[in-house]
Amino acid sequence: MIEDLDTMLSEDEDADGIEVSLTELLESVIAVALQSMAGPVVGMVESYDAATNRADVQPSVPLLVDGEILPAPKIKVPVAWYGTSANSYKVPIVGKAVQLAPEGHDHTGWFTSGAAGVPPTSERRFSLSDLVAYPLAPSPMAAPPDPTSYSAAAAVLFGTHLVGSSAASKAVGLHGDNCPAAALMATWMGQVESAINSIAFGSVFPLSPSFTSVGIATVTATALKLKAE
Repeated sequence: MIEDLDTMLSEDEDADGIEVSLTELLESVIAVALQSMAGPVVGMVESYDAATNRADVQPSVPLLVDGEILPAPKIKVPVAWYGTSANSYKVPIVGKAVQLAPEGHDHTGWFTSGAAGVPPTSERRFSLSDLVAYPLAPSPMAAPPDPTSYSAAAAVLFGTHLVGSSAASKAVGLHGDNCPAAALMATWMGQVESAINSIAFGSVFPLSPSFTSVGIATVTATALKLKAE
């Protein structure tokens, strides 16, 4: 079949039309198909709606179609955060880079309902209508984050983090943070010791200086980059 098509495409030079080989035709068809694909491409987030999980993204690289530079349109797309419906990890993305990746089929039904098995409503492939935004690291040529954001031995949560929700406001306690209740307990125990030792010296053990913490106490937390609720 391919040989017959190749023969037809390259027959009599006097025939109407342009003589072209099957290889050239296929290369042209593939080039057109690739040009019609909507990504993956890097974009910058201009705004984000947490209620709908949609971001307005401006692609950073214009389109090149048939040798002509065309501005890429700003689009509203869902953001693919790491996590599940019950747990997730989200970071500030307004003004940050994301990768826009197209789905291979019409995902309108899934984007709308989130339900599996919703059939496509069209036969489109890799379309602007089916893009998803994935948070992305800065450009490889951009200045890297603070060197302390990387460790060769352990994963690092760099920057400020909230645990629970965006309403989290209480600093997390760190090892060595002040616990006023411990000092109060030691003072109280000192008074107890004095009273008991006046009757039978040395019968209290351990002595009050041994108290450095208590079971229930208020800690003066000092963490600056980790808050919880």
